[in-house]
Amino acid sequence: MSKGEKKSMFSFLLLLKVLLAVALVAFVAGGSYFAKKKFFRVEIERKRSAISAQILQVAELTAIKYQYTDVVGIKKTAVAGMSRAYSIVKYTGVIRIGIEDLTRVNISIGDEGKSVTVTVPKAKVLENALLHQEVFDEKDGVFVSINTAEVIEEITKAMADKRSEISEENLLVQADKRVGDLLTAMLKGAGFEEVKVKIL
Repeated sequence: MSKGEKKSMFSFLLLLKVLLAVALVAFVAGGSYFAKKKFFRVEIERKRSAISAQILQVAELTAIKYQYTDVVGIKKTAVAGMSRAYSIVKYTGVIRIGIEDLTRVNISIGDEGKSVTVTVPKAKVLENALLHQEVFDEKDGVFVSINTAEVIEEITKAMADKRSEISEENLLVQADKRVGDLLTAMLKGAGFEEVKVKIL
């Protein structure tokens, strides 16, 4: 083998070694990239599951409790107006507004793991409950009287009217905002830099 052939063979072997080294580096880098990407996806899914579990631990979320007091009056008159009865009752009720079913909350974490988008249903009236009642004044007629069932019926009607008023007011909007603020604070506390809450 001539000197030129030896030099050519040496150059070929050197080039082959360089190409093999580059291929090996590319293979290792590619494997590392895909392994890291897979690990990152698993980590994001773990994070999403943890947040979902934390939210779903709460059966429902009350954002606003609105307590109110009102008075109802019930009057009854016997035949020919000979006997009259009345009752004036003061009562206190509470309306709770919030999210009824937290299983409808949807969580989406960004690919980089630093942002999260949460979709929640609009707030609604969860409960309109009677806390207590107190008779202010009452009078029974000789031939007519007012019973407890009639008092409860009037209070129930008045509470239904109050619920209608509340539904038309801005408390539902306030509740949506409060739910958004609560979830944002919770998720930022979990380490997310960017939090979006969508109310649908």
